[in-house]
Amino acid sequence: MERDLCVHGSPLVRALLIGSGWVCVALGMVGLFLPILPTTPFLLVAAACFSRSSRKFYERLMGNALFGSYIRSWRVDRVIPLKAKLMATLVMVLTLGGSVVFFIPLMAIKVIVGLIGATVLVYIWRFPSE
Repeated sequence: MERDLCVHGSPLVRALLIGSGWVCVALGMVGLFLPILPTTPFLLVAAACFSRSSRKFYERLMGNALFGSYIRSWRVDRVIPLKAKLMATLVMVLTLGGSVVFFIPLMAIKVIVGLIGATVLVYIWRFPSE
């Protein structure tokens, strides 16, 4: 069952949550084109903000053809779809691997970037898949 929508009673808090939600949506969209900026966490935060401030915006985000099913899978079942895991792995290996091989000159920084990437991938793959 989907987490309950609990719209806040204060108009000021609702306005701040709606504003924060839209900032997160915008950052998530930028993240589609900048591999260093993640998309999914921003959209999950936007969903959390909208669930407490605007049923209309929340339902709009959940109904989005591109992201809605992924966000819904996480919020309802706490699972990451296998397709999303595979895509995240591919993008991270290509971008971080390319950076390590072609752009990062210092071995210590190469190791740090590799360890961070590996840690994120282990974290992602720890969650169940659909």
